[in-house]
Amino acid sequence: GTLRIHRKCLAVAGSGGGVSGALVDLRDCSGARAQQWRIIADQAGVSLLDRASGLCLADPGDATANGTRLEVVTCSAADPGMAWRVH
Repeated sequence: GTLRIHRKCLAVAGSGGGVSGALVDLRDCSGARAQQWRIIADQAGVSLLDRASGLCLADPGDATANGTRLEVVTCSAADPGMAWRVH
């Protein structure tokens, strides 16, 4: 259930788990609950559900700029900032 990027795992930052708007970052992989994700297929791609909070990974404001901080928010199939491609 972990998502690995450059040998790091995607994780909800700090103690923000369970709170809509909590930031996401990359950390050393430990298998911690904050690093557990569920891939849910939908029409636009996939949604990435944080197992601990039940919130979805989102690109706030559907930003395209490098360095945009991702966050977890209430899931919405209509939000293009929550549609991901997983390879």
